[in-house]
Amino acid sequence: MCNILAACGGGSGLLLERYVVNVTAAYDGTECPEVNGTTRLEQACNNTTPCPVNCTGAWQVLNSSACTGHCSGGQGFVPETYIIEQAALYGGVPCPEVNNTIRLQINCTNEEPCPPVDCAGSWLPAGLCDGPCGGGAGQLPERFNVTTQAAYGGANCSAAQNETRLETACNNTAPCPIDCVGNWTVVASCTGACEGGNGTLPEHYIITTTAKFGGLPCPFANGAARSVLECTNDAPCPVPCNYTWVQNGNCTGACGGGSGKLPQALIVDSPALYGGSCPGAIGTTRSTVTCTNSNPCPPVDCIGSFTNFGSCNGTCGGGAGKQRQLFTITRAATWGGQNCSEAAGTERFIDCNNTACCPVNCVASWVTTGNCTGACSGGAGLLPERYIITVPMACGGVACIKANNTNRLTTACNNTTPCPPRNCVGSWVPRNCSGACGGGSGLLLEQYVVTVTAAYNGTECPEVHGATKSVLACNNTNCCPINCTGAWQVLNSSLCTGACDGGAGFIPETFIVSQPALYGGTACSATNGAVRNAIACINNTPCPPVDCVGNWIANGNCTGGCGNVRLGGLLPERYVITTPAARNGTDCPAEAGDTRMTTPCTNKNPCRPVVCNATWVSAGPCNGACNNGTGTRPEMYVIYAPPIDNGANCTHPNGTIRSTTSCKNPTPCPINCSSADPLLIVTAAAPASLPLLLLQVYHNLQESHTLP
Repeated sequence: MCNILAACGGGSGLLLERYVVNVTAAYDGTECPEVNGTTRLEQACNNTTPCPVNCTGAWQVLNSSACTGHCSGGQGFVPETYIIEQAALYGGVPCPEVNNTIRLQINCTNEEPCPPVDCAGSWLPAGLCDGPCGGGAGQLPERFNVTTQAAYGGANCSAAQNETRLETACNNTAPCPIDCVGNWTVVASCTGACEGGNGTLPEHYIITTTAKFGGLPCPFANGAARSVLECTNDAPCPVPCNYTWVQNGNCTGACGGGSGKLPQALIVDSPALYGGSCPGAIGTTRSTVTCTNSNPCPPVDCIGSFTNFGSCNGTCGGGAGKQRQLFTITRAATWGGQNCSEAAGTERFIDCNNTACCPVNCVASWVTTGNCTGACSGGAGLLPERYIITVPMACGGVACIKANNTNRLTTACNNTTPCPPRNCVGSWVPRNCSGACGGGSGLLLEQYVVTVTAAYNGTECPEVHGATKSVLACNNTNCCPINCTGAWQVLNSSLCTGACDGGAGFIPETFIVSQPALYGGTACSATNGAVRNAIACINNTPCPPVDCVGNWIANGNCTGGCGNVRLGGLLPERYVITTPAARNGTDCPAEAGDTRMTTPCTNKNPCRPVVCNATWVSAGPCNGACNNGTGTRPEMYVIYAPPIDNGANCTHPNGTIRSTTSCKNPTPCPINCSSADPLLIVTAAAPASLPLLLLQVYHNLQESHTLP
């Protein structure tokens, strides 16, 4: 380069030169004429480097009428713009500001009149509808709320701020109080013992209408229980069935004395009544009695065969060898059956060929199938690989560790591929205007935003991220924040939430918003129309009358006859009051606990069954031979009362005769005589097979005559 002593911009001087040895002398070669690094100033030159040019600029008012103050006399500043007349070149001193930078230092007053601003507002609810509860018509209290005040000669609102009115028709949708309604209901039968036992009727309190909206509560909780009503349990007592288990098949034990169970079936002689127990229905079966099957078993022959034990000892792939076999008995001979031809475990060897193929081991490897997943320029990642099987396993060889074409990402790697250059990307983005809210003049702030940073030797952005500048005059059109204003108010001081007749409660307060929050202003502590209970009160409004509610309920069973008789009767009843009269309400027609028997009824309960009342009675003398001869006595089946209401039937028709009872005839044998007295003839000739009537006549004659 030209000597620095030469003036810039073409000044004369000498060229500074340095001697550079590229190859040193060796092996007796010729040395260089100068030592490496020697300098000299011999050659004339001109310094073509341009001279530095310093930046020149100044702050200028480009628009003297522009003032950042609010219209109609607002204080502000006149914007000044820095104008660069000559930019710095060739290392010259830069200007203290960027070209077109704006500053605010000159005070000013904005005399420009503001445009008119009309008042804006609306009527908002200021309380609840004053109509009767349950949809009654009334009027809605409203309060006027100004959201924008009139300014600069604008039109006023139709009403003043917080002015109230009662003009809008409404319906009070608040529900009216509903009193609780409930009564005692019998939920089970009399607790007394069956067939006349005294007890009580279990009752539950059932609420059919719950109290709502401040209505009177019920005197008892829903589901409350009591047992106060006296009763008599006329239900018949349970009668169990008469039954017998009879054999219904053969013993399940194995033949030849095996232990098992005996199947039995249920025979019901008379059914269970009124919930009585019974082991089952007719035909129910069971197998609970242990038994032994004494039937002999048929002969069972032995079954067995030679089966391979191990494999053929020939070489794989068809080699000749010997196969070991053992005789296996699968069923032994029993009950005199034929034995097998060989004993169990008998061994033999037969010729064979080993047809099993020889083992082939798997041959496979992991093969790289793609590039490293790491980021470019050395990023750590994983290498994609695929498992390739070249020889599959066969005939019991060593199996492959993975299925063919299995992919994996487990081998660590670094991506050595260099990344391409990435240039910086950025731009100036408008931000907020510095003017006061509501139209104040100011400067528009711009900020440089870098969206993509430079990397891998890419071009840098001309500005750093976050750099700011003010370049344009602006007006801040954002409305100024308006904070919410409101207060809790009592709209109806006579309204108390307590129950009537002195119940403690609260006077409702309603939150009335007079100015809602706008443009980001602070919100109120509660929403408009919100209601709270904060003022304690006593409700002295008299409660309406409560009429007595009650009814007659059954207090026992019908007095009519049971079963098939169906005699009419009367139902015992007790009067139960579910809601007593209060506050001069109408009384019930009877007192709680009063009883009556005026309601006709029919007793449909079945009567207890009455079984047949009968017995065998003697119907004549023993028919054995005289002088204590053995025989049978005739008997007659006499029915005193037939069965009633499904009672057990009589076993025989009335008057049935049988002669099954053993006896001895103590009557002495007759002594023949020659007299022709017909009485003696009859007496001597009376056989044992005479009809019952003749036997009775014979017996009577014996008692009235003395035989010789």
